[in-house]
Amino acid sequence: MPKTRKQRPLTQDELEELKRCSREFSYFASYLKLNKDDQPIQWRDYQYKAFDVLQSYPRVIAKWCKHSGRRLVEAAYMLWFLTFRSAQFVVYSDTKLSLGKKTLALMKRMYMNLPKWLQKKADFKKLYVQFGEGYERNYMVLSGYVADTCRGRTITMLV
Repeated sequence: MPKTRKQRPLTQDELEELKRCSREFSYFASYLKLNKDDQPIQWRDYQYKAFDVLQSYPRVIAKWCKHSGRRLVEAAYMLWFLTFRSAQFVVYSDTKLSLGKKTLALMKRMYMNLPKWLQKKADFKKLYVQFGEGYERNYMVLSGYVADTCRGRTITMLV
């Protein structure tokens, strides 16, 4: 069972920031950190272009070269998508399940270092993460190349 935490009311500034983060993925990405004491992630220009493309188009096929920060961008986008959407089912598929676990761990680190007012209730497990509760619950599951991982589910996003 996910742990519940007592929430304080949001200030007017926090509400405005929350609304802007929900509209603009690139603005939300400016809050992301890998470690608590670090500065926010310094995104490169081509990563900002990828943010705009991901947010603007419903279907995107992308080719990434090695060492371009692909996993970082994917983890950040999935975190934003699951935080600000409701009733979503995201599947992250990679060539090896161990690579998917690394991406999930990266997403968890980013989530844990968000300001508390920006965090949505989340329950991170080994092979999936659940955001929210009740009808507005969102899931992200890991998948290797196995045919029936998501049988019977309506997939909202496949990464």
